[in-house]
Amino acid sequence: VFGDVMTNLFEDRFFQPVKRNFTSTSPSVNLFENETAFTIQLAVPGFSKDQFKIDLKNNRLTVSAAVQEEKEDVKPNYTLREFNYNEFTRLFNLPKSTDQSSIAASYTDGILEIVIAKKEEEKLVSRQIEVK
Repeated sequence: VFGDVMTNLFEDRFFQPVKRNFTSTSPSVNLFENETAFTIQLAVPGFSKDQFKIDLKNNRLTVSAAVQEEKEDVKPNYTLREFNYNEFTRLFNLPKSTDQSSIAASYTDGILEIVIAKKEEEKLVSRQIEVK
C-alpha cells in the first residue's frame, strides 16, 4: 500500500528547456512518508541555497534552480572562454492531506530537502488495541 500511495501522491514531471545551448539535467529524487510528514530530497550538488526557487500554487510544488558560469583564460598565445548554463525544474502534485502552511526546506551537502507536514486529521494514528 505504501508504494502505491507514494506513487499516486507525487506525480513528478520534468520540462526540458527549449533553447539549444542549455545544459539541463534532472536531479534524482527520493520521496519519504512517515506519520507526520512527506519528505522530498533532491540530489543537486554544485548549487548554493540562494539559487533555488521553491513555489507552491494550486497543490503543485515547483522546485527549480539556474546557475550560469563564465570562465575566461587569456594567455599570450590563446584565449579560452567557456560558458556553462545549468537549470532544472521539478514539479510535484501534493496530496490534499498536506498542510501547505507548514513546508520547510534545507540544503546540506548537495541535498535539497523539503519537508511537508500532514494535516492534523490526516496523521496516522498508531496504538495498540487491548483485547478484552
